[in-house]
Amino acid sequence: MSTPTTKFVTTLLIVVLILSIVGIALIATLPRTPVTVTMPITVPSVSLVTISREVTVTAPAAGVATVTVTQPPRTVTTTIVTTVSGAAPAPAPKEIKIAFLIMGTGYPYWDDWIDGVATAVKELQTYGIPISYTLFDGKYDPKTQYDQILSAIGRYNVIILTPVDRVGLQPAIEEARRAGVLVIIADNAVERDDLMDPFIGSHNYEAAKVEALALIKGLRESGKTPPYRIFIIHGVTTAANNVLRLMGFRDALEPFVKNGTVKIVDVQCGYDSIDRGYSTALTVLAAQKFDGVLSTNDEMAIGSIRAIEASGLTPGKDVIVVGLNGIPQALDAIREGKMYATVSQAPFVMGYWSVYLAFWRLYFGFDPVKAAGGKNWIVTPTPLVTKENVNIIGSIVKFRAPLPLPNANTAAVRPVSDVMGLINELKSWK
Repeated sequence: MSTPTTKFVTTLLIVVLILSIVGIALIATLPRTPVTVTMPITVPSVSLVTISREVTVTAPAAGVATVTVTQPPRTVTTTIVTTVSGAAPAPAPKEIKIAFLIMGTGYPYWDDWIDGVATAVKELQTYGIPISYTLFDGKYDPKTQYDQILSAIGRYNVIILTPVDRVGLQPAIEEARRAGVLVIIADNAVERDDLMDPFIGSHNYEAAKVEALALIKGLRESGKTPPYRIFIIHGVTTAANNVLRLMGFRDALEPFVKNGTVKIVDVQCGYDSIDRGYSTALTVLAAQKFDGVLSTNDEMAIGSIRAIEASGLTPGKDVIVVGLNGIPQALDAIREGKMYATVSQAPFVMGYWSVYLAFWRLYFGFDPVKAAGGKNWIVTPTPLVTKENVNIIGSIVKFRAPLPLPNANTAAVRPVSDVMGLINELKSWK
């Protein structure tokens, strides 16, 4: 090979090397789809006279670039492997559409629940997460909730459900899960543990035991003489919570019944509301007196307080009243001395954690049941509230914290199937 030719080839290879580096830089700014870029450059000729020639850089999608230098009649081509970072656009965030199927509305307890959901959704939106929710009122009707579950399929990818019926809604829940909808059961459990992964809610059985023991303490402090006559008022027994609370009442009171400290004057359904609690307690009071009211929720306890006052008696003195939920009216009644205690739930926390669970599950595949070794129950706080701590309870049950792992199994606490047998047993303790 002649000296001029050798210089030409050497020079050309140097240029190709330089252009390879330039090509890599160019590739990093290009999309992954095939594209060809042509630009004029100057290269030395064999006579060392600068002349204009062309370089072509081709960037296929496979991350391999081809650099071609053309100086007629010769063409030199080389292929380089490129590493392209940040070239592909980030995938669009997954949209989270929540159907929030609440048991019912119109009560302060559910207002806190809704606030928890709304707060978590707004927080995630500030982080750029496309998330929204639609509230559906179940009107405390199993048929309404059943239809709402089915209508959510295909329109939402998450259902947050506080079930009004622990058995009747299970086929609809199962159908939604088969359709790929993430169904989060909260507040009220259902019968089948495999449909709750996880369940978020209170330990109602234990909370009810705490409530019953608080009533015994309040009756003793009132100076009344045993046996204490107790009226039990409960909510609808299609809801698991009410059955679990009756079970807690029974197990907490049984030793006191056996030793003659307590008598049960009656057990009646107040249908979970203030108005029905009022009318039910008023009817019982017209037939017989009682020293204490043990209610499965605060609403019926407030109704009972009104019935006690309407009967010419003084709540907190003539009759000791306790409830469960921690609603604002109950906290006010405790401050006023009309109600001895309530066991507060944390509905805000349930709603808040339900939303974050959906986020972690859909975005990161986080499986809390697996992470917790098979436990499927995130137990939310149920502190006892009396006049000593009534002014700080709001900050306790509305805190925001990282989503905890499940710390119990729903299978460990099941509502009894023979609810009437449970109620009749309580009624027999006269």
